[in-house]
Amino acid sequence: MEKLKCCKQCPENFLGPMEDMWTPYKHLNAVVQRNLCSPTEQSVIELEVHFKKYKQSFASLLIYPQKNEKHRQLLKNGLIDGVSISKYTRNITISKELVDEALIISDMFNVDEIMALELLCTAQRELFKHPGLSRGLVAVLLYYDGKRALVQTLRDLFRATNGISWVTEVPKEVSNLVTSFTQNLVNQYNILERIVSLLEELDISNEIVILTKNRALGSKKHQNQVQQLYSDIRMSLASSLFYWSAQRGLPKEIVSKLIKNISNYAQVQSSGIVDDTTLKVLFALLYACDTSVLMKYEAPTNIWQNVPILSQEDFLQTVYDTLSSSPQDGLTGTIKLAFGLALTGFRHASVQVPNSTSKIIAYDEQLIDASINSKVFEFLHYYVLENKALYRHEFFYRRIHMLITDFIEFMHSKVTELRGKADETARTVMGFIKEGLEPPYNLDHSFEMLMLCIAKFYKDNRAGLSLCVEFWEPLDSTFSSLKTTTRSVALFKFIRLAGELLPSTLFVSYLKMIAGLTSCEKSARNTFNLLKQASGLTGSTTLSWEHFFGSLIQYYSNLRQEHCIGSEISYKSHMNRCINPQEIEALQAVLEVVRAVANYDELSRIAICENPNWAPLQILLGLLSCPVPLVLKGNILQTLSALGKSKETATILWNILETSQIIPTLPPLGTHNTCNLLTEISQNESRLESYPLSQGILDLIFSLLKAYIPKNLGSDHRRPGLQPYITFVTDDIFFKFYDRQYKNLTEKWEICLKCLKIMYYLLEVYEPTPKDFEGLDNHSTPMGYYIMLQLQKKTHFLNLLLVIIDDARQKLDEYEQFVEKDVLEECALLCLLIIEEGLIKQKEFLDCHVIANTPDIIFGLNKIILDVNPRSQRPDHLLNITKFVVYCNWLPNHSLAAINILNMASRMPNISTQILDVFIANGRTYDEIRQGFVDCLDMDISSSSPNFYSKFNELEKSQKTYLKIKSSVVEFLRNCISQPYPNIGFYLLGFEYTTEAIERRKLNITDSTNHCLKAIIALLDHHLELMQTSNIYDADLEQIIKSSYLLLFLLCSNTRTSEGILRYLRSSNDFICRHLRQLPFKNVKYSNILYQTSYLLECTAIELKLASTHCQISRVQQVSEILLGTATNKNEDHISMNSSLFFSHSSPVLNEHFIKPKSDKVPNFLLSNILDWLEFDSKDINSPKWDFFDISLSKQIFDECESKTEEGHSLINLQKLHKILHDELCNVQGTIAGGQRKLILQEIESILLYALKINEMRNKNKGTIKVMDSWAQVSEILFIYASENTLPCSIKQELLFEMLQKLLNKAVSIQPPLEISVLTSEAIFMLIVCLRQCFSRISESTGVEKSNKSYYDNLKSINVISADSNILNLKSILKRLLEWIVISDVKSQKLRINLYAAVLSCLRMLNGHLLENTTMSNNESFVSRLDKKFTPTNNSAGSQVPIELFSSFGDNLIDIMCRDCVIGHDICKMLAMSCFVSALEFNSIPSILHLFTNRGYLANVIENLEQSDQDLCLIVTDSIKNIKALYVYESHMALLLRFANCSMGAEMLLSAKLLSVLSKMRVFDLHPNFQGCLQSQKVEHEFLPAVDNRYRQIFFPALQLCNALITTLGTDNFSAISQITSFLFSHFEIIEFILRTGLSHSDMGIMKELSAVTGIIARTFQRDKCLEDDMKSNQNKIYTHKINKYILQIFCYFVLNNDILKRNKKPDAQIHEFSGHNCIQYFVDIAANVTTFFRYKFAYAIDLREILFAPKKNTPQKNIEKLERIVNESLDFITVLNHLQGSVEYLENQKRITDNIVSHRSYMADASIDNSARLSDVEWNKQYENRQRELSLYVFIIEQTLYLLWLHLDFYVRSTSNPAGRGYISAVSEECFPNAISTEEIAVMKQNMISVFNETFCNYLSSASESDTENYFNQTLVRRIKSLIQFLPGV
Repeated sequence: MEKLKCCKQCPENFLGPMEDMWTPYKHLNAVVQRNLCSPTEQSVIELEVHFKKYKQSFASLLIYPQKNEKHRQLLKNGLIDGVSISKYTRNITISKELVDEALIISDMFNVDEIMALELLCTAQRELFKHPGLSRGLVAVLLYYDGKRALVQTLRDLFRATNGISWVTEVPKEVSNLVTSFTQNLVNQYNILERIVSLLEELDISNEIVILTKNRALGSKKHQNQVQQLYSDIRMSLASSLFYWSAQRGLPKEIVSKLIKNISNYAQVQSSGIVDDTTLKVLFALLYACDTSVLMKYEAPTNIWQNVPILSQEDFLQTVYDTLSSSPQDGLTGTIKLAFGLALTGFRHASVQVPNSTSKIIAYDEQLIDASINSKVFEFLHYYVLENKALYRHEFFYRRIHMLITDFIEFMHSKVTELRGKADETARTVMGFIKEGLEPPYNLDHSFEMLMLCIAKFYKDNRAGLSLCVEFWEPLDSTFSSLKTTTRSVALFKFIRLAGELLPSTLFVSYLKMIAGLTSCEKSARNTFNLLKQASGLTGSTTLSWEHFFGSLIQYYSNLRQEHCIGSEISYKSHMNRCINPQEIEALQAVLEVVRAVANYDELSRIAICENPNWAPLQILLGLLSCPVPLVLKGNILQTLSALGKSKETATILWNILETSQIIPTLPPLGTHNTCNLLTEISQNESRLESYPLSQGILDLIFSLLKAYIPKNLGSDHRRPGLQPYITFVTDDIFFKFYDRQYKNLTEKWEICLKCLKIMYYLLEVYEPTPKDFEGLDNHSTPMGYYIMLQLQKKTHFLNLLLVIIDDARQKLDEYEQFVEKDVLEECALLCLLIIEEGLIKQKEFLDCHVIANTPDIIFGLNKIILDVNPRSQRPDHLLNITKFVVYCNWLPNHSLAAINILNMASRMPNISTQILDVFIANGRTYDEIRQGFVDCLDMDISSSSPNFYSKFNELEKSQKTYLKIKSSVVEFLRNCISQPYPNIGFYLLGFEYTTEAIERRKLNITDSTNHCLKAIIALLDHHLELMQTSNIYDADLEQIIKSSYLLLFLLCSNTRTSEGILRYLRSSNDFICRHLRQLPFKNVKYSNILYQTSYLLECTAIELKLASTHCQISRVQQVSEILLGTATNKNEDHISMNSSLFFSHSSPVLNEHFIKPKSDKVPNFLLSNILDWLEFDSKDINSPKWDFFDISLSKQIFDECESKTEEGHSLINLQKLHKILHDELCNVQGTIAGGQRKLILQEIESILLYALKINEMRNKNKGTIKVMDSWAQVSEILFIYASENTLPCSIKQELLFEMLQKLLNKAVSIQPPLEISVLTSEAIFMLIVCLRQCFSRISESTGVEKSNKSYYDNLKSINVISADSNILNLKSILKRLLEWIVISDVKSQKLRINLYAAVLSCLRMLNGHLLENTTMSNNESFVSRLDKKFTPTNNSAGSQVPIELFSSFGDNLIDIMCRDCVIGHDICKMLAMSCFVSALEFNSIPSILHLFTNRGYLANVIENLEQSDQDLCLIVTDSIKNIKALYVYESHMALLLRFANCSMGAEMLLSAKLLSVLSKMRVFDLHPNFQGCLQSQKVEHEFLPAVDNRYRQIFFPALQLCNALITTLGTDNFSAISQITSFLFSHFEIIEFILRTGLSHSDMGIMKELSAVTGIIARTFQRDKCLEDDMKSNQNKIYTHKINKYILQIFCYFVLNNDILKRNKKPDAQIHEFSGHNCIQYFVDIAANVTTFFRYKFAYAIDLREILFAPKKNTPQKNIEKLERIVNESLDFITVLNHLQGSVEYLENQKRITDNIVSHRSYMADASIDNSARLSDVEWNKQYENRQRELSLYVFIIEQTLYLLWLHLDFYVRSTSNPAGRGYISAVSEECFPNAISTEEIAVMKQNMISVFNETFCNYLSSASESDTENYFNQTLVRRIKSLIQFLPGV
């Protein structure tokens, strides 16, 4: 792109890239302001760079490249070829409209065409910030705004320059740099000359003509903006000139040029006074002629070299010559006066001046005479001192003060001369008056005007400098801390000189001067003392209080007599005796002095009122009833209002008012008219259209109300209270002011303002009570009640308030200046404040109304303002109120009140949508309102005071207002988003509002408009940048930032807006990541910072959760890098999205200085670092000792004043506390000594400070809790949802160890408060759970290379952590957890629950590590495993950790855990018992068992078990409420089961009669099938298990306990066998039911029950040894017999063969995967149990009575029982043989299936096929082990069947081969078998055996097991069976 030189003369030369005329200058202004207001170490470097870059722009100030024909042609060709624009890297084709607009701007402003195009492009990007304007109009605004920014930058630099008038707080290096740069601009580039030329050239009228001609002016608002920008440019230029003049003076050339031309371009305001720009130029000249620096130094210094008046030789001569030839006008006269006094300063200076200077000094009096002749004091009085800006600017005010005091001090002779001329003028006037002639107009009034100038100037002390005290120092030197100076002596002599022999013509001006000098407390006291001394100082008796009040008494006496003569009370103009105008003027002056003294000094006020000789209150009130002019009455009322400011005087004045009936409070007694103020107002003021009386009475009532509100006023003759006075104000003044006629329209709104002040004050101090609604005659109702009642109804009062607001809005929308604008704005503000206060107190008022139960109908203010507006016939009251948000830049208080009103009104249910519809119906208005809200959030607090002269209090007040506005906006948005969509809050935040959006569940953010979300993000970004450069903590600002973060969190947590807001935050330069990188924030010790951190972390947690849910791996990885400190050093310029592509998100000004992550910063483990700076300990606040307040009562008051916050914790309401303490002070005020009041006030202050510290401590504790909670959320989501690619398990494990150790060390050592401890324990538990998952995954993926490991090269080398290292880390964590359990009190069961859960997880991890090293022997048989005792012999380091830790804590830890097992919360008991179970898995620690038993804990557990029987019975019924008792029961049984796994514990359980307790429990007898309560339909997806499953959860643990006792103690332990048998017999009905119903193969649950029961029976009933002697009863024999028969029956039914097993297999089993649990497993278990039962039964010997089967099928006899008949019919040789044959066949089939599955699995792994349906390795291995167990059971069944077969064959062989045996068989056969066993049957059996035991079958039997030992057993049995077959008789 072609480059242009920014120079008017050579536009063809190019120096840099073309830019628009707004962006660079706004950026420059922002940089300069930032470095001057908040300088940093980089400020000097940054300013140097920008000074070098923009030096030419300052040198050629406001000169842009002019039109260029070459560029014009290039622009026209851009329609086809395109044009290169600075924001794009390629040529952009532009439209014809854009070209035309660029050419118009180029012609209109005479600027280069390319710059005009760039300006339009920028305007297009900024268009969304200016709703309702076109691109061209916005470009016009940007053009002038860029000019203003450049000029304001120059102004700021001049202001920061070193000089003689002020010293800035800017660092010395920055100040020297700025001074060097600005001095270079002045010396080399003559920038002052350029400024003066611009002030001459810039004319708003000409500019408006040009803009109008080119149609570059839009609406009235746009016109006003253009005019304001233009005025700001001129003002900034004049300010720059003034700042340089005040600091370093002006060169003679500039001074001469300004003097010559100041009258030409001087402008005046509409009122005729000098405007602000001219005023600044004038003061620039005054400071250029200032020689006060000569008085500060005795010798010349280096400072003088920089002041032209001292350094330039011919400066004085040049200026004198210029002044001599200048015209005689007020401005020139003022400069002559200042220059003449400057020359006099040379004369009085202590240093010697050059000869050339001394010649000019002689002309000082000549210049002063010339200025006096030009009526300089008159000009100052009427045209300069009328400008209010003079009183706000400290250096303006000081310069005028210096001008006046220098004239009085240095020109004493001239003052005396003026006083003499004044006396001559007085005599001349008096002579003409005596002769009845008019005095001539050419008389000299300079002295009078001098006094009036002093009066007007010092009267306005808004700057707070109180410079008038200098006049009074000699009068009372003890009152001033400074010594009396010669200047103060001269000034006080001037007061005496002016008052000596005072002529009548100077009386008024002198009193006005005295009143003006009485503008502070010191001067008011001195004025009172001066006038109290009568003629002692002034020499005139007329200047004393005695004369003043004596005259008033005399006037009152005379006028009262005149008033009383007539028979009719009326005022007549032809009265013989009246007050002449001169007297009226003098009385007004006297009243002004009285009013000034009374306003500023309370002691003088009380002294005046309490003087019995003066009686001012009575006399002045009396004069009100006399025939005096209304103006004087108004002054009298103003004086009374000043005198009534004290409580003592207000009490007297209220009583006098009530007695005099000046304001009528009673009905008239006669028919004639009474003399009162109401008559005056209605008859005289309305006729004259002037209302001084109304204003005076309003001031009086307001002053009295603020001083004292009497409760029983008028109780003697009417209902007590102030209702008549307030009714007078409202009905007779306020309701009528709107319709009256006024000469001065400002007076209309002044009356309205004073009425509103009274009503707002009454409403503000009102506190609703139910008693207010009773309306008792003897009770004084607060006046605020009536105001509040008027607001809650549709009344004229409320309607008038809304009308005033509407009128103010309409006038302000015109954007024009009018006289009454300021007063109208104040009226609108008070109307808004009254409505706001009414809404604040509405709820309490309505509650009191309900309690009082009065018949009055109250609608509610919040509903009325939503009603239809009678003026517009639309419900736009709230719209009119909200419109004030648009004026936030110059009416911040109005905006604040409007936002608060809108916030409270929108809280009504179902009203937000209605408000939104009303707003959207006014589309353009609503766009402006939305932009107004954005402007409220975008307001720069630092720019609220652009000048050094702004007072700190004003600055702080404005800052607080802006902060309140931001806080209110954020609060309003937060309240809106909690309401249903759609509402105005979502629309202001930028969410779409369409029909599709309402129907859609997800909301998106529109980017085409400016909205509050952008402003909030910009606010947070700006604050983030400020925190990097400043350590200052502003509580109000941080509260806003906290609320902003909370708003973002609420949007993120809302399911409807979460995705949209997170997407927008990412597009906003990755908001969350940028702010996370800055953690921890500065000043983190404060609660607001803690809350900000917590909300940011919660947003991060939501971001992580949603990103992981939507598989956004890169996003999760990006956030994880920041949280875990694993971020690699990337390119600094990397940003997630190029912000230049999103012009609506951020302006180019912000993009250049956007916050980027520092590349040189070492990555930190943020989650771990947060724990470092988070303070867990809570420091107690020492309670101070108070002398007057009881500490216990104070704490009680604190409790009464507590209130809940949004966060849920309680804080002390300081306002309520202050009111209570203040009321207490008022109650005891009459009984305390005089000096104690001050001490009590100090003590109240200390109490409030103590309460403030308590609040801060509570806030900090709650903030710490919030941070801990959010930290836990982020950690939990990160470690749970992060994928293996994002965070490998090895790295995750290391990070978790570090966080756990740090968190535990901090929590255990500090012992934080309970709530923090609970949160910390929860976080620890969750982290341990994540760690446990890591353990399982690492063990699952051992040996697998991690593909993403290279991504984490920035960390230290990560290796797989060794097992020993894991054990040591777990040991450290477990030790800390156990230590925490020991030292923590039982204050929170939740804390104990979390700790026990964490301990349990650690023990499980250690147990998992132990099990990894312990493998099960493959050679171990089923029977050996079944009967093996639990005696762990592993002595690895992992197994010793729990033993060492539990032993190290001694009995204390065990005792705590035992206690928690039996008492406390059920969950705590369950977890404590689970910890015991896990600990005992490592080793049966004898000390634990002994302690648990000896201290009665075991007995307590068994007792609890017994007591839970009733609850358990309810669980297995349909009337169940919860299953809590079931879980507790399972925990009890798990603990007891663990005890039973060791011999010592098993013996303890037997000794404790545990099985006896189980035998007595009725719950085991309540089998659902047995009771008939089983539901026909089972709901599998509900949390509550089915009733049969609940029963099994109760029944199975009891059977497992019995099984464990047998396993531990062995089957030879008679005590254990007997107690178990007793338990089974106690519940024999259920055992019998299970054995009988278990024959069905359809129900898996029944088969599980049968499997468990047969398992315990098989191991318990071995011959008759299970029965004790006392148990060998008939009943027990019957039970035993039945069990034997049922087992025989079961053996017949559970025969293993393919047909039966296929029927019990799941139909959905996969071909290439193992199926899960099904009936086959339980079928095989039952078969194994039955064979085990018979194996024990035939372990030793066999006889015919105990044989299992016969050689042939028997025929039953009639005398045999049914059960025996069934058994005998089933048990034959063929059945058992089929059992064996089917088992072998099924085993071989399952082996083949298993081998096929293993082969398929290996093939799939080798082929690397990703089969998602394939099971994981861990699950597959587990199922493979289950299959191997199942196969081992088949082998076991084959072995046992084979053994039984061999045993019976051996019996038959021995029986048939032995003759005795054959006889025995025959004998028995005759009894039991009708058909004896014949040899033929034996032969048949032999033939069947031979056919089955062929070679193939025998080979299968020999290789059935993979164990050689088991195969050898089978081979031996097969060999023996084959040999026995040979011995059988037969073929």
